[in-house]
Amino acid sequence: MIDQVQDRDDYVQKIVKSDASKKLIVAGPGTGKTHTFKQILYGKDPKKNLVMTFINKLTDDLKCDLHKWAKVMTFHKYSLWILKRIMPDWITYPQVIDLICYDLRIKADNVKNLFHNMISDDVRIKCYLTRSSYYRALSFNDAIYRVVTQLKLKNELPIYENILIDEFQDFSILEVELIKQLENHGNIIIVGDDDQAVYQGKSEPGRLIKEFYKSGDYEIFELPYCNRCPKVIVDIVNEIIFKAVKKGHLKDRIHKPFTAFEIGNEILNSYYPKINVYKMKSLDALSYYLPNLLKIIIDKEIDDFNAKDSNDPIALVIGGRHFLREIDAELSTLLPDRYLYKKTEIFCYHLYDAYKYLLEETYSNLGWRIIMEIDIFEPREKRRIIKKSLDNIDLEDLLPKEYIKKHKLALDYFSVLYKTKQNDLNAETNLKLLIGDCETCYIIDKCVENEESDSCSDKIPILLTSFQGCKGLAADYVFIIGFNNGVIPYRSNMIKDIEICELIVALTRTRKECYLMSVNNYKGIPQRVSSFASWIPNKYKKEFNSLSINDVKDMIKESLEEDQNDIPF
Repeated sequence: MIDQVQDRDDYVQKIVKSDASKKLIVAGPGTGKTHTFKQILYGKDPKKNLVMTFINKLTDDLKCDLHKWAKVMTFHKYSLWILKRIMPDWITYPQVIDLICYDLRIKADNVKNLFHNMISDDVRIKCYLTRSSYYRALSFNDAIYRVVTQLKLKNELPIYENILIDEFQDFSILEVELIKQLENHGNIIIVGDDDQAVYQGKSEPGRLIKEFYKSGDYEIFELPYCNRCPKVIVDIVNEIIFKAVKKGHLKDRIHKPFTAFEIGNEILNSYYPKINVYKMKSLDALSYYLPNLLKIIIDKEIDDFNAKDSNDPIALVIGGRHFLREIDAELSTLLPDRYLYKKTEIFCYHLYDAYKYLLEETYSNLGWRIIMEIDIFEPREKRRIIKKSLDNIDLEDLLPKEYIKKHKLALDYFSVLYKTKQNDLNAETNLKLLIGDCETCYIIDKCVENEESDSCSDKIPILLTSFQGCKGLAADYVFIIGFNNGVIPYRSNMIKDIEICELIVALTRTRKECYLMSVNNYKGIPQRVSSFASWIPNKYKKEFNSLSINDVKDMIKESLEEDQNDIPF
């Protein structure tokens, strides 16, 4: 019998004690990457150590754990930090890529793909860079591109003791080029897992970590023990990977051990020996059952949740956007204000950003261009103005005089709120008359009420998100909704590797209990349960079939009548 505690420590110590300048750690979800980072960085000078990842949520968590010993930031923010020294007067505005691509009549996804694959000689890249100079604004992808091209001419990166890079499986050719620029500026420790490669639109998901793994340039290490999930989840993931490989998927996969860490988790594993598989007759049954079940869970867990240091949500609802919208609508009417919940945010343009840029620079082309997206006039006139601006004419010289006059007047009132950070009834009243209630309320929130929240204490009990959006998250209760063909996988006869990885990521967010929830009928259209259901052995499933809305109402009633004191968690 293996001593799991000693064995896990041995894996970590091999990494910490190695004097290799380039290390690659292949590690599955919940296997202690942050703990390993702590061991590597403990007691170090934070100015001489750098930790980077892609995901804001992971960055927030790593900051909470590692800020004493390292500079922690997203990969994109690191690129922008470098660029600020080269291009100090430029603005960082992630959605500028969409504005530029609209102006040039090219597809944003195509441009992002060109950047990610370093296709520099494409005319669309050249036109894009020219237009971004017109706005003097940077998005994420072009920021990394500009950094890489600049560093090839003159590499002036700081020297670090350790450079730790997480989620490497999601890196593109462009982003790997920046890693190569960093290799001579400190010890490189890369962590990744090709089984969790879920980002499309870059290079082939997971390909680059496999190339690094085979290159011989990096010393290879493993972290096999998952301490996040119940044993049933780990066993199911291993079954899914086995089935996938057997069916010809996940070619050239990096073989890595993935084992449940059972010491101290005996009660957890005994209480949650299976996952719950719910097959609802209709969308109405799902839309009634899940929000009501979530309310029961939150009522039971909220006090313990508020007392914990962790900012992981109690419940994570993962699914396709159309299913999430249905649950969102029900939650908004069912849960009182104290049960905050949050769904994946879709970016919107706001006059707050436009006015802020115009305060900094009166002729800000970016400021006026954002205004054009919000205060929309006749489409052909908009296109005519944009076409003229391609000759490098400032937008303010092209827009109608009355249009400019209105927004400059609004800018005066905005300035009062922005500079004083206090409510001003006159400014608020006049802004509402000029730009409407919605934008005014957003401005007041940003100017007056908005204080940067401490990400280490940003606690949200329920989070609704997509399969990609759940990366970096974990929750006691995980609900995968719309577990149907057409959602995951999109085509049952053409299952993609990325969909297998999405399912693995979604399952492994679970700390306690997982639910797979399908519907037999979506708004009158028959649906089939996900083909992935057959990849999970029956011994791991607790199934509830053909549940009508009356069935789930009875189930909720029974749950409310149960003695919750019998539940050990």
